[in-house]
Amino acid sequence: MELKAGPAKVFISCGQASDEERSIAHQVSERLARMGFDPYVAVEVQDLRGLAENIYEQLGASEYFLFIDFRREYVVDERHAFDASNAPKVYRGSLFTNQELAIASYRGLQPVVLQEDGIRRDGILNVIQANCIPFSDRRNLAAVAETAVRDQGWDRAHRNLIRVSRDVSERVAMVDMTQEPERGGRPKAYYHLIVENLHRSRPATNCHAYVRSIRNLSTGTDLEVHTVELKWEGVFFPYVVIGPRSKRSLDLLLTWDDKPGVAFVMALTDSERLMPKLQGPGDWALSVGVLAEGFPEATIDLRLRIDGMGVMWLGNASDAPPISPPAAAGRRATDARVEAQLLASGNYPPLMNTVAPVTRSVDPSQRNRETPGKQTSS
Repeated sequence: MELKAGPAKVFISCGQASDEERSIAHQVSERLARMGFDPYVAVEVQDLRGLAENIYEQLGASEYFLFIDFRREYVVDERHAFDASNAPKVYRGSLFTNQELAIASYRGLQPVVLQEDGIRRDGILNVIQANCIPFSDRRNLAAVAETAVRDQGWDRAHRNLIRVSRDVSERVAMVDMTQEPERGGRPKAYYHLIVENLHRSRPATNCHAYVRSIRNLSTGTDLEVHTVELKWEGVFFPYVVIGPRSKRSLDLLLTWDDKPGVAFVMALTDSERLMPKLQGPGDWALSVGVLAEGFPEATIDLRLRIDGMGVMWLGNASDAPPISPPAAAGRRATDARVEAQLLASGNYPPLMNTVAPVTRSVDPSQRNRETPGKQTSS
């Protein structure tokens, strides 16, 4: 399932044993939608595949959990009597919704619990010490749910997601003074992705990124991509922390001015064989994944265009321009293959090269110079 960074998702766990209960579930859903949330009404499923696709998947993508516990049949409550024959009669709640509550509790979803009068608190409901809001009139339940959500301070902008994005105008130009210092350094440029933690209070830990696939759209061929972590801007280790509602930059591509028409994927590895090289002119489709502990995997599908001079366009696949022809008129046709090969010396910088702070500009006069004496990283 592709996860979108829209409004906060609310999983509505509600009994659906009758037309009345199903109608109430949809009334509550409509109320939450008007409040700006993205509600999902859980439906009962009859097989394991449906359970995984509908219940587990939706719970994993939700930030909030609205639990509506309707009365079922009478049961005898022996806990409040010395003799079973004198035990009061109470109602049991919905078994299916209580099971969903257990999963939501395990995933740490913030709950609002609405419970019909007379239901005995059993199982996980007792363990989590939920503050149950009682109701007796089902006709007003949608309004009760809306009031409870407002009182809990649910935030429709809160997401338990990592979001990956690309600014098509972003390009970081610099000069590497560790290479060819006698000539004033070697000009190069980086192209980044922005990785955001949308959670309002929890940091995203153990964040790491990798290239999922690369396809040459000009030739219709796929590159055999090895799973290798990408490099984060400013550090030389693959796992980082992104604070609540904060972001980091991820190095994706590197180009050298003296290697026109070539882009290198910034794989964090000392094996040149694992560093993909994209030789233009041509168009490529790239897919990148970002993983963090406790968050669903975030992915972004990108389109890359390289001409004989360098990167012409890098952005979301949905916004990409039409695929360019294999060769322009009056120019020698070039085989735009995606290569994964042993790179010649100088084609790719040593992984431990360090750089000075940069100015994000395409103007050569604004390029910073990397110097061995002041070592920071890109």
